[in-house]
Amino acid sequence: MDLLWGFYQVRLEENSIPYMAFATPDGLFEYLVTAMGISSSPSSFNRPRCIFSDYNTFCQTYFDDLFAFTESDSIDNHLDALEKVLDRCAQEHLFIKIEKCVFCQPEIPCLGDYIGRDGIRMDPKKAESIRDWPIPENKRELQSFLGTCVRTREGIAYGGRKLSKPEMVYPTREKELLAALHAMRTWKVYLLDCPSYLNTDHRTLESILQQQTCSQRLARWLNEHCFSHSLSESNIVADAISRRKDWNDSSARSISLSSLIHAISEASASLTPEETLLHIRSHVTDIEQACRDGYHNDQYLGSNMKDLRDSTAGNTRRLRRFSIKNDLLYFQLRPDATWRLCVPDSPGLGTAILFEEHDSPARGHPGHGKTLLLLLEKYYWKRMTQSVGNYIASCESCQRNKSVRGKPSGLLHPLEIPSNRWEKISMDFLSPLPLTKAGYDPFLVVVDRLTKRAHFVATTSKATAASKAQLFFYSYQRLHGLPLSIIPKFTAALWRSIMQLQGTHLQLSTAFKSSTDGQSETTIKFVGEYLPHFVNPHQDNWDGLLPLA
Repeated sequence: MDLLWGFYQVRLEENSIPYMAFATPDGLFEYLVTAMGISSSPSSFNRPRCIFSDYNTFCQTYFDDLFAFTESDSIDNHLDALEKVLDRCAQEHLFIKIEKCVFCQPEIPCLGDYIGRDGIRMDPKKAESIRDWPIPENKRELQSFLGTCVRTREGIAYGGRKLSKPEMVYPTREKELLAALHAMRTWKVYLLDCPSYLNTDHRTLESILQQQTCSQRLARWLNEHCFSHSLSESNIVADAISRRKDWNDSSARSISLSSLIHAISEASASLTPEETLLHIRSHVTDIEQACRDGYHNDQYLGSNMKDLRDSTAGNTRRLRRFSIKNDLLYFQLRPDATWRLCVPDSPGLGTAILFEEHDSPARGHPGHGKTLLLLLEKYYWKRMTQSVGNYIASCESCQRNKSVRGKPSGLLHPLEIPSNRWEKISMDFLSPLPLTKAGYDPFLVVVDRLTKRAHFVATTSKATAASKAQLFFYSYQRLHGLPLSIIPKFTAALWRSIMQLQGTHLQLSTAFKSSTDGQSETTIKFVGEYLPHFVNPHQDNWDGLLPLA
């Protein structure tokens, strides 16, 4: 069944009508119903599907389409289900376009296909032009027909990529696992709801889940995937593609200093702190030697070293900023500043230094400003600020683990300041927490938007919408009465109906914008920092600390 002009059957709230106004040469007009072309219209129009939520066993909806079905072959059961759906449409004043309805059929059209008890099949009308194609009479007509069939057949998923320079130094087993990981990430949608098995010709992957220790990289990659071994002859297609002669480029196998340091850093994750410090100390020695070897290739620093060694060059202002010690060139910006090592423009040398001052465990991936300050204390090279910015912007670990601190797009629309206390509140839940002896795992936060005072009420994650509403009444309403507005982060139908019956206005917070309910977020952050200081070792007494918080 198809709703007649579905968007126009959803009435707008009175306070939303002025926002739908549009000007024409004949005057100003306002939509009283949901308009087509508005970005939020489809999601708003799809919400009334909750009207049929109690009929899920025999009725489903997709925007303006209603599907009534039964599992049994009895026509009486089907007519009973259809009658219930039509009665609900009459109660909710939903009008149906009879010309587009199909009743009592073994299969029905849906989104270009036919759905029935036997499964899904293509609409015969869509395949009619291919089925009735005239017999080709020459080579060109045959090529046209075959090309059309290949174009419209179901595609076979494929994918691949080349290894980057840091990945070229991975051990063979990790390279094999990286290929499998790339495939799992690419076709993740097919692996979410079922166990997956990897068929590979690399036997050592079978024991990767049984080994006692592994590197940080392998620990990140492993995610309960099962591996089974197959002989190389049965994996011919993958081997042939991955072993193409034109891909065996010797230049891509050259190992730069930065790639080697990244590999050593990953491998040193399982070493003791003393051994790790020895590795870092050896890198510093390599950097100094690399600077000595690179000065003759750097035109600017090389000319300065030549002038310093030439007694006839004179003591100019430029040369007074440079000094040579142990065949290393140092730079001093001011007389009271420290001498900094000059780094030549050599391939990979700047990246190696940036790795030491940014990626090492002693530094902990600081931001642009802190990394630049660390470098300015010891090193000098041209365009250092730009080099630091480019390196941090391309740091995979920073992009994956750090939060975005930039201002969100758009203008900030602050909420209206309440005139009295406890008349406008915000609500949120903090979960999950360790299970307490009383069986509580989350707790409810109710914050007064004027005085910033808060109530903390422990509850359970299995609580239904009705239980949460009852919890709100006992913890808030009996103390302060009904509020004028509530900013929650949940939009259950029961909450909306309770607020409507009580005459309370429900203001929904914007999705993925925590500043809408910033007071609840800030209060939860405070409680989250307060409780760990006082909970017992088992962390099961936090519910008794809520009144003190």
